[in-house]
Amino acid sequence: YRLPRELITAEVELIRSLGVEFRCNTRVGEDITFDEIRRTHKATIIAVGLKKSRALPLPGANGKGTLGGVELLRDVALRRPVDLRGDVVVIGGGNVAYDIARTVIRQLGIDISRTALRQAGVRSVHLCSLESLDEMPADDAEILEGDEEGVIRHNSLGPKEILLDENGFVKAVVFQRCVRVFDELRRFAPQFDATD
Repeated sequence: YRLPRELITAEVELIRSLGVEFRCNTRVGEDITFDEIRRTHKATIIAVGLKKSRALPLPGANGKGTLGGVELLRDVALRRPVDLRGDVVVIGGGNVAYDIARTVIRQLGIDISRTALRQAGVRSVHLCSLESLDEMPADDAEILEGDEEGVIRHNSLGPKEILLDENGFVKAVVFQRCVRVFDELRRFAPQFDATD
């Protein structure tokens, strides 16, 4: 989604010119068997696509107006309309969360190399991360450039609930203060402030 379509097409054609055969939109086990693939090819690479976002196990997470980050990035890359309005909240602290926040903050269709034009209808873009600034898994450059582009960062917050209106649309997200993300063995084990 970051690369221009023309560049991707040129790269694919270069690989194809080396003799690689692409078979897209083919379901192994339905359109062709794995045994048939092994029988008819000396070497095979199966590149599985169709990544999906993980749903958050929160009340209200399936409300109208919640979008998976991977799906949003895919829609933007394919120039499909994405309906974003008001205050946008991105939950996460890694590179993908920043990709989403920075994509939302830019106008679709504009070159993405440091253009900070806010998408029509979007008032603000907030990124809420369990981790403190020092613990965030995003690259330092992503964080810095996100800050420069206007992403409003909130560290040490974890989502508790997504509030919906009477029509099932998201109206707010309730967060709680995260006091620890990892346990003593550096395992992911968020702990929240009970008084928050």
